[in-house]
Amino acid sequence: MEEFRRVLYDDSECGLSVKQLYLISNPAGDAVNLKQEYQYFKFNELDDFLRKMKSYAGYAEKFVRDRYVWNNRKSFAGLKQTDMNEIIQTVREIPVFQATIAKKIVGVLPSALSLEDCESLLSREDDILGMLSVLKDEETYSYFLHMLKVPDEETSLLWLANTERVLMSCYEGSGPEIHTPPEELGKLQEVLRECMLARRNLFRFIRWHFSGDKTYLRNVLSANHLEYSKEGFKELEKKLDSRLNIEHHFTALKQKSWLMDFPKDYRKYHMRRWFEREKLAVRAKIIFNTIREVNELIDPTTLTRYDFNRIFHQLLSICSEIPGRKAVWLRNLTTFQIRQLVHDPSLADEFVDTLKRDFDSLCEFDKLKESLTETEVEVIHKLYNRLGWWTYEKLEALLRNSLALHWIDYIETKHPVLRIVSSTRMEELQAELWQSVREKQRLSRDIILLRTREQVYSDIEYNRLNNRVTYRDLYHQVTKQKKLWPLRKLVTEMQGELLRLVPCWLASPEAVSAIFPMKEIFDLVIFDEASQCFAERGIPAMYRGRQVVIAGDAKQLRPFELYQVRWEEEDEDEPDTEVDSLLELAERYLEGVSLQGHYRSRSPELIDFSNRHFYDGNLRQLPDRHLLNRNEPAIRYLKVDGVWESNRNQVEAEAVVNQVFQLLSEHPDLELGVVTFNAEQQYLILDLLEMEAAKRQVTLPESLFVKNIENVQGDEKDVIIFSVAYAPDKRGRMVMQFGSLNLPGGENRLNVAITRARQQVIIVSSIWPDQLKTERSRNKGPKLLKEYLAFCKSVQEGQFTPRTNPGERHPDSWYLKTHLERFGRERFPQSEFLTDVLPYTDVCVKQNGAWLGALLTDDERYFESLSVKDTHAYTPEQLTRMRWEFRAVYSRNFWLGAGNVENDMLRILGLHDNGAS
Repeated sequence: MEEFRRVLYDDSECGLSVKQLYLISNPAGDAVNLKQEYQYFKFNELDDFLRKMKSYAGYAEKFVRDRYVWNNRKSFAGLKQTDMNEIIQTVREIPVFQATIAKKIVGVLPSALSLEDCESLLSREDDILGMLSVLKDEETYSYFLHMLKVPDEETSLLWLANTERVLMSCYEGSGPEIHTPPEELGKLQEVLRECMLARRNLFRFIRWHFSGDKTYLRNVLSANHLEYSKEGFKELEKKLDSRLNIEHHFTALKQKSWLMDFPKDYRKYHMRRWFEREKLAVRAKIIFNTIREVNELIDPTTLTRYDFNRIFHQLLSICSEIPGRKAVWLRNLTTFQIRQLVHDPSLADEFVDTLKRDFDSLCEFDKLKESLTETEVEVIHKLYNRLGWWTYEKLEALLRNSLALHWIDYIETKHPVLRIVSSTRMEELQAELWQSVREKQRLSRDIILLRTREQVYSDIEYNRLNNRVTYRDLYHQVTKQKKLWPLRKLVTEMQGELLRLVPCWLASPEAVSAIFPMKEIFDLVIFDEASQCFAERGIPAMYRGRQVVIAGDAKQLRPFELYQVRWEEEDEDEPDTEVDSLLELAERYLEGVSLQGHYRSRSPELIDFSNRHFYDGNLRQLPDRHLLNRNEPAIRYLKVDGVWESNRNQVEAEAVVNQVFQLLSEHPDLELGVVTFNAEQQYLILDLLEMEAAKRQVTLPESLFVKNIENVQGDEKDVIIFSVAYAPDKRGRMVMQFGSLNLPGGENRLNVAITRARQQVIIVSSIWPDQLKTERSRNKGPKLLKEYLAFCKSVQEGQFTPRTNPGERHPDSWYLKTHLERFGRERFPQSEFLTDVLPYTDVCVKQNGAWLGALLTDDERYFESLSVKDTHAYTPEQLTRMRWEFRAVYSRNFWLGAGNVENDMLRILGLHDNGAS
């Protein structure tokens, strides 16, 4: 749980805590994939990029449009007016140059070519020259012309090359028989077969010897330089097979209409030469047909080979002028812009007019682009591609949501503990912690008592007769009847045994100095009400302890030196001697810790005035929910028509007495106290109380006190009744004399007096607050009295609304309570969702004027808690004790969906079953 709290508020990863990321993002909202880029964007460094993106979006809305002619341009960053003039000149030159080139082309071809076509044609210069080089003779050119009549898909160079390879393989070894005409190949094959069969049979051999085929065969063998023998016959048979294979492939070749002039001589040289020229013709045809710029304008069948070559050489010569000019243009224009002007020369005017109008803005835009990294530009265009427009507010919202979601994914992957609030694991851990704290508190009390008892009888010494020696002398001294030791001597002589028996002592600083020796005999010395202790009286007691805790309230009574003598050095110029109380002296040297919990008053209005005017709103007091729902003001303002006479007010005193006896009659279990602002009124009320008690024959309870503001510190009662006493005299005139309230620090006396009540304050006054004229008062006491009376009157009239000091030091987006208040208002309009009204809570829920419960969040209260025990154990225990229904809501749960939060609110409203159904 401690790790969860630490990670929840850690902003070192991206400049924002994951808590705030939850609240500024929406997992169901629109987002772009920035998985590769998000780590370059931290929220605490985002302002500079957002400023640039805002400028970028403003420019892009005007200049990044498909129809804007300068959209695709060279960077204008750093250009000057002279550069603009040069660009304009370039724009004007392109259409003129294109017209010049077109005129030259028309002298060669039937129609003109665009500069783009000319440039494309020039890029094929190597292919064109290669085509012209393969058409090196009239025979190849004639083959080329013949092939042009046939579609490209039929003239297969690959097929022709494969056929050549297979056919020429027939010339390997002894080669084919090439002397016999094709029509006699069948006869030769039959004669050779008969000859070879005749050699196997005598009668066949004789018949063969005298036949005419023998001479025919001898002539064929002779033409092929073979002997008339068995080996010659076999060799001729091989040559004949090769020849038949050649004839077979020739048959396939003759079926291709795009081939012509087949060789009639079967010698290898002629065959290879024919194949080479046909292949060159195919290559030329392939190249010619891919020159799309001119293949429809040139008809080679009407041209001689010379004219064909001349046209292409002239075209290449004309086009060769373009690259040099284009290189100059490309210094100012992009290829795309040049292409636009080539296709539509009329755009030149638009180019020029737009440039003159927007040149300075385009220069600034391009400077801005160059100041952005590639990643930043990529992110901007991803955002635009998702939205489709350049509205900055939408771009920023999309960027923030996308970055937040990516950072959340990264941080949660690194710290899986963040996910425990979305399961029951957090509730289980809190229950375990709560149980552990309770068990520790119980065990701590037992351990303290056990150790206290153990130290009493540990290390007890006995003599040789087994009689106890320890405590023997101490027992004797405290039980003897004569020759009693002074207490200081007893403490000094019996210090060890005495402190083992009584480890804790309660005494005034003067008593400590009088009883205990001047040495460190205590582990810890604690001063309470140190604001009332003179520094010089507390210092000696400090020397008796190894550690010191000084507790006090500088906003309450200071040391009172009336009737007391203090030694003062007239020439002493030491600042430490200029402070009166021990608390003030300690504040100069020791670190201070302010206690914030207030547990005396049960209603917030009883402490609210002091909290705001004396403690800067830092005190926290959680009222009992049932008591709060009674809707009864905890302060009553009872106005009477009293008269100020002899520093007393008889009417008020009688009214106070009536209130005392009425409360004792109706609520005898209540403890009452009466506070006055001067001693005369105090004595008057005491006299009247005694007289009324005697009249009624009742005894006043011992718990009842009547004091003035000088001596009420340290007391507390269920009900405190104030007698203001100040009133007009018999002549209707008010004298603004406020006694000790008007002294420096008199406001502290008021603070003490108004914070003594546990349940109720009753103000008995003869005046309304605005009758006190305190404008000329030099000190704060009278002014605060007037304000306090006005506050009490407003409480009586039902105008009090509890408020806490939010102490907010984060942006609104950081606070979950703000989102919960808005969501609750929208989802449950019949209920009130209030923030910053009661301590220990973040959002309080009311319905029909009744307080229903509270929502606890991971906002400031959780963030500033001293430990997880404070938020997950002590605070829930405090709320439970004060009978508050409460639910803990975490930013991650709200981020995942409002459904989880709605269920918590339904439980507070008591509608969970209905809501679930």
